[in-house]
Order: sequence, then C-alpha cells, then structure tokens
Amino acid sequence: MSLINKLEDLTGLARCLLDKDHRGQDFHADDLDWRERLRASGYVHLRGLVPATLVTKAREAIEHDLATNYDPARQEEYDSRSYCPALRSSPAIMDLVEKSRLRNLIDAALGWEEVRCDPGQVAIRRARNAYWPILPKPHLDGYAYARNGLRPGHVYNFTAIVGVFLGPTIRSYAGNLTVWPGSHRIYERHFRDRGPAALREGIPTPDGIGRPVQLLCDAGDIVMTHFLLGHAVSVNMSARDRYAVYFRLRLRGIQAQRWFYLTHAWARWRI
Repeated sequence: MSLINKLEDLTGLARCLLDKDHRGQDFHADDLDWRERLRASGYVHLRGLVPATLVTKAREAIEHDLATNYDPARQEEYDSRSYCPALRSSPAIMDLVEKSRLRNLIDAALGWEEVRCDPGQVAIRRARNAYWPILPKPHLDGYAYARNGLRPGHVYNFTAIVGVFLGPTIRSYAGNLTVWPGSHRIYERHFRDRGPAALREGIPTPDGIGRPVQLLCDAGDIVMTHFLLGHAVSVNMSARDRYAVYFRLRLRGIQAQRWFYLTHAWARWRI
C-alpha cells in the first residue's frame, strides 16, 4: 500500500469515527429497529449482508470484463446506465441478491414474491475524479436525462433501490452514496401538492430537504432506500475507485398505478 493510501486511510478513519452513526447496523429479520429506521429516514444501512465470497466473485467478474470489454467510446453509457452491461444479469452479479441475506431483507420489507428485481447496475466512481469537494445535489431516479434511455415527460418510478458495496468507503468525498434522511416524506408531499402535473415536470428539489449524509460503507454492506428518498453520489477525491452494484426493486403492478405509489409512499410495504 502506498504512503498516500495509508495517509488517506488514517484521515478517513478519523472522519469515520466522527461519523459513526452512519456506519450501518446489523440485520435480523424480526427486529423492529431496521424497520423503524427505514420508515423514519427513508433508508437503512446494514452491515455485512453479502458474504465476502460473493463480493469477491462479483468484483473479479467486473475486473475481468473491464480488462476485456471496456470501450472508451461508451463511457457516457457506462456513467448513465451501467458499466459492464453484459454482466448485469450474470450469476456473479445477481447472486449478490439471490444467494445472500439481502434476499431475506427484501422478503421481510416487501415480500420476495411481490417484487421484480431488475438486473444489477454496475456503478464505478473513479479515483480522483475531482480536486475539491463538490457538494452533491439530490435527485430521484426515473426521470429522463442524458442517455439513460427513458422517455421525457414521464416519471418511471419504482419501489426501492438496494446498493451492494464491493469495497470500503471510509471517508467522505470518496464516491459515497449520499442520502437526505427523511426527504422521502418531502417528495411524497410535493407530489400530493402538485398533483398529476408533476409527472410531466422535471426532477423536483423541494424546499426544506435538509442536509446530506455521506454513508461510510464496507465491502458486503448494503443500503436500501425508498424510491422517494433524495440521493446522490459524491465525487471521489480518494486514491481508490469505488465499486458498487445497485438493484432496483419494483412491486408487481406498479406500472399501472405510478401516481398512487408516488403519493402513498409505504403502500404494500411490510414495515
């Protein structure tokens, strides 16, 4: 390990201790604690739900695909949709959900048979992609932008996002998943207040959304967020690329009742 990496780890550890409330918690399906956190904050960060064997398998598959198939001309696609598109439905990626305790979490929160899990989005935040800490801005998924393939003028909402982290993020501005705790209630109120016209408008940024929290995740940690939670990814000023895989969960039948689920945040959840 280089001296720079060692210094960054020490700096990150100090920040981690100051930010210890955002390091996640253990998971037990019957506990009320994670359910209460998810409902109150709009997200829950759980430690070590995905075993190291599955993390290593996914990481090695991604590294091999990058070495053999990476095409610089497709960088915009990788950034807006996914790196390693040929891997998204592969066992190396889908096993992160299907063969880990993450499946138990999804079953406890929503019912495994009640949701459809999209192919994984391989998300890489390259090292030192910025030289100063740019404050992340909140957004919701499901809106058309750049080349994400969505049709403008609609909101393609789903139910939840689950991120699986394939390496440690122990300091701020290291490609951290960033959340605005409690903002799901503000977005829900925005859609109720604006009415169906909001479906044809751009991504809202309601007033009073609060302060962002950059999450400190280790390999095998997961973060589940409600679709309506404002979130972003920070720039990565660290010396390490940040690897994660995101899965989008959709309650079956949601496409026929998009407006209902935007204005009734916890409908059909089991928490």
